[in-house]
Amino acid sequence: MAGAQVITIVDLHPAGAFRSDAYASTGSQQGGRAIFGANSHAGIWFGTAESYVDMSTSLGAAYENSEVEALWADGSTLLAAGYARI
Repeated sequence: MAGAQVITIVDLHPAGAFRSDAYASTGSQQGGRAIFGANSHAGIWFGTAESYVDMSTSLGAAYENSEVEALWADGSTLLAAGYARI
């Protein structure tokens, strides 16, 4: 069909997570959160569920909930913005 838009859906849900949500994308990287137990963990994916990187490990132990809400790619640097709550 001429002019049809092709949409590709990729399952980014990491193993062991109760729920996961992607809120931002640069095209090849995705940012959002995955919920493990009672806590939301900020995370970045690189196109697959297996590539999930838990950004919450970079926060202090007092931070229980976090998420990535925006991503920017600046050459070889990936910048993420979001929040973390105590």
